[in-house]
Amino acid sequence: TSAEAINYYATLYSGGKLHVSNEINVDGIKDKIGSGDCFMSGLIYGFCNGMNPDEIVNFASTAAVGKMYETSDATNQTVAEILSNVNKFSGILK
Repeated sequence: TSAEAINYYATLYSGGKLHVSNEINVDGIKDKIGSGDCFMSGLIYGFCNGMNPDEIVNFASTAAVGKMYETSDATNQTVAEILSNVNKFSGILK
């Protein structure tokens, strides 16, 4: 793996169970700064919108990965774009 490529996954402990996101192979990273903020925003969004834990951890990790393809510390991703990318990686969210 190069400095611009990683295998990304995340975990969430909720309801007495460990939930693991799908592993996403990321290549061509532009900027990692802000990806943690996107992950946390994804968690908050998922909890506030009634997603189940598997959906939440996949939504949050996909948001974080999407940020890595953007420069600067803020994202321009929409919820619809993140959901679309989650479907590409897992088919879990509809």
